[in-house]
Amino acid sequence: MKGKLTFLFVSVLLILTSTSIFAQLVEDNFEYVAGSPITNYGWTANGNPGVNTILVVEPGLDFPCYAGSGIGNACALNSSGPDAFKFLTHSINTGRAFVSFMVKVSEAQTGDYFFHLSDSTGGFNSDIGRVYAKDSSGKFAFGLNKEGNNNEVWTPAQYTYDSTYLILMIYKFVPGNDNDLVSLIILSDCPPLLEPVATLGPTGLGQDDLPEVGKVTLRQGSESHAPTLIIDGIYANTTYEATPLPVELTQFTSAVNNRDVTLNWATSTELNNRGFEIERSNDGAWSRVDFVNGNGTSSVQNNYSYTDRNLSSGRYSYRLKQIDFNGNFEYFNLHNDVIVGVPVSMQLSQNYPNPFNPTTTINFDLPNDGYVSLKVFDNSGKEVATLVNGIRTSGYHSVNFNAADLSSGIYYYKLSTNGVSKVMKMALIK
Repeated sequence: MKGKLTFLFVSVLLILTSTSIFAQLVEDNFEYVAGSPITNYGWTANGNPGVNTILVVEPGLDFPCYAGSGIGNACALNSSGPDAFKFLTHSINTGRAFVSFMVKVSEAQTGDYFFHLSDSTGGFNSDIGRVYAKDSSGKFAFGLNKEGNNNEVWTPAQYTYDSTYLILMIYKFVPGNDNDLVSLIILSDCPPLLEPVATLGPTGLGQDDLPEVGKVTLRQGSESHAPTLIIDGIYANTTYEATPLPVELTQFTSAVNNRDVTLNWATSTELNNRGFEIERSNDGAWSRVDFVNGNGTSSVQNNYSYTDRNLSSGRYSYRLKQIDFNGNFEYFNLHNDVIVGVPVSMQLSQNYPNPFNPTTTINFDLPNDGYVSLKVFDNSGKEVATLVNGIRTSGYHSVNFNAADLSSGIYYYKLSTNGVSKVMKMALIK
């Protein structure tokens, strides 16, 4: 939508005279299988992960204008159970560290922390920069402290259960000992263009410092005090930056033709747009299909189209990953599922490529399950290859034929199933 903002982080690390641009130092949208433990996906559990393990849950959280909104699933924290941490790709030991995430609290108790920062050493050796939640008369308050107990600062109990909020933790490195400061920004609507005043903090003078911010930790707390909640869209970097979306999409549609899916989309404006990565899912896991170049910077409408060919029967989801020349990106989801159905009749397609040397692909369509025979014959009628000989299910099928051992010439391939046969001609040229 026009005027929409996305909350992005850009990291610049200066080493001697060189400048390197990094993507997010942590980025986790929990694009994993619902019901599986997050320790399957780069998180490390504290102790025995068998009881109340942090699990991936669906659906993911949504928050207006946030880059991690509507992507993948989420994870659920209980009021007790093992914690889990994930390392940053690069530790931060100067300036400020920014960590953001979406959270939806379903229940809070007398107050305990559920998130904190740690250094880059292994294990659960530090818990600094703590985020809390506690109940008060049917609503809840967020809390913050840098380290230790009984040092918390709290918001009023004005937050609503089962609503999604955006949390931004800021850790500021200050020269000297025990001088570092932590702040918390809590948002219920689009992040503003300029960094807002902290909701809580800065606080932390006289409390232990971190040598560096090296990992983020999800904490399940103590059973009688801790909240129950969902977390999603965790990002970490070194600057606050909220900028207009580099691309405004005006449409994103799909059309199915047999086993081919054509995606069409249009932009009204583009800023620094390198292009679109097309991603597809039919089992909950996303995979890259192809890349379509963008138009850089443009203020006129640009139309795009891409055809995903030769799919099997099934239900598919699609999304575009728009990437700018700086490496920043955002997702655009196709709002409908795409269904590639079962063919209405038996079809045998022309092999491709044709002529070929030495391999080619043969596609055939089956409206019903049944016994299938696909054989290749030379120009004299002699059988030279059997490509399929057995039961096949209804749907769209592809077979690769390698003719490396055959001489150049005209060949015929014959498909037989359920009492019906079709024959096509192909040319092998070496």
